[in-house]
Parts: sequence; structure tokens; C-alpha cells
Amino acid sequence: MEPYNFWQDFFEAYRQSPDWIKLVWVVVPPGFVLGLIALILRFFSRLEDAPIRGAWRMERMYPRPQAPDESDFPAASAPRQITHASHEKDG
Repeated sequence: MEPYNFWQDFFEAYRQSPDWIKLVWVVVPPGFVLGLIALILRFFSRLEDAPIRGAWRMERMYPRPQAPDESDFPAASAPRQITHASHEKDG
């Protein structure tokens, strides 16, 4: 008994298949490779323009500190109010 040869069986089946199936076998693999290349190139072109993906998550979890307003520190704005009031009395 001869050992089984997969490739010999595969090509024999290919030769016996109809012409439209042979056309599909010739067209589909290059089309798949070209589509995959286009998808990868599109991904990398958009990746250059995009901000860092994790940055928006970090800003949601740890917001950037804002500059404090005077309303955040009422004791710090009190001396200014006193000095303004004293200058108004003098004038």
C-alpha cells in the first residue's frame, strides 16, 4: 500500500474541479492579501493622527487639576476686601 500524499490528492481534486472554482482559487487568495494590506495601512495611517488611546481614560479617572479660584479660598480673599474697604474710607 502506498503512503497517502496530501498534495497529490489536493492537486488532483483541483484539476478535476470546474473552471469557475479554479477561478475562485486564483482570485480569492490575492484579494484577501490585498485587503489585509489595505486594512493594516489604514490602521497605521489613522494611528499616527489619533491621540494616545489611554489618555482619555486617565483623564476621566484622574482629572487634571484646575487653577484655584479665589472662591475656593475665602480666607485668602478676605485681606484684599479689607484693604479695598479701608482705601475707600480714606478717599
